[in-house]
Amino acid sequence: ERIHKCSECGKSFCLNSSLAVHRRRHGGENRPYKCADCGKSFSVGSAFIQHRRAHAGAAPCRCGACGKSFGSSSAL
Repeated sequence: ERIHKCSECGKSFCLNSSLAVHRRRHGGENRPYKCADCGKSFSVGSAFIQHRRAHAGAAPCRCGACGKSFGSSSAL
């Protein structure tokens, strides 16, 4: 049951910790991960790592259907 609701956008979560991570994405809170290349900052470490891969030109996820490579599995 998703009982933890974001007061800003209305999205609901099962865990309060998931809501806390989500709320940081709205901005306005601490963003400790800062890109040295472009200055963009992130509140979530995994988003920062994915961003850094884009600067490096890394494409670790390969599509099994077409053979193209992408920076994240969500981009397949």
